[in-house]
Amino acid sequence: MHKYQKLTVSFAFLSASFLAGGLVFQSYTEYSILVGWGGNLIANFFALFYALKWSRRRQTM
Repeated sequence: MHKYQKLTVSFAFLSASFLAGGLVFQSYTEYSILVGWGGNLIANFFALFYALKWSRRRQTM
């Protein structure tokens, strides 16, 4: 696997973890869902960024 491909997959799993964590801690803190969705959004943007970098690098080879 290429470095950017590994980062894309890692951030995709991280985004799902943020969302699940926000739902798990819902009963403990008031804003955990908001934090989970925010982390999910940021991780998805990073995953998209690295996916585009990987795609561009693959096209130039």
